[in-house]
Amino acid sequence: MLIPKAARRYAEALYGLAGAESCLDAVLGDMGEIWNLVKGSSELERFLSDYVVRRGRRMGVLESLFRKGAHPLSWRFLVFIESKRRMGLLPGICAILAELHDRAMGIVDVSLTSAYPLGSWEESAVSGRIAGTLQGRMRLSAGVD
Repeated sequence: MLIPKAARRYAEALYGLAGAESCLDAVLGDMGEIWNLVKGSSELERFLSDYVVRRGRRMGVLESLFRKGAHPLSWRFLVFIESKRRMGLLPGICAILAELHDRAMGIVDVSLTSAYPLGSWEESAVSGRIAGTLQGRMRLSAGVD
């Protein structure tokens, strides 16, 4: 997915603000849930980027979807990007937030592709070898090609 620079700036700002207000885990959880909702519904993704619907109706939909259970900072952020007519950037913002958090925690994504399915001991040996060269933790995804 090609993510616009504006999405990165919004995500960095939200990440910094959530860290400063000591609510990073709550905000990351909210944005992860929003990301899952948007990924699961092409209609919702189209709605977020389509500003034909009037502002009052849009806010009503956003409130019914996101406000209940969301951290106040998460909700304020959603209202802010809606006011700037940037809700279409929300999927990218959520993806960048997860990336920023992984980087801050020292987590590296590693993709392992083999010619045949690896047994658990083989996968463990290879991942142990890779982990020995990395500084920090890794998230391994194995596949066969």
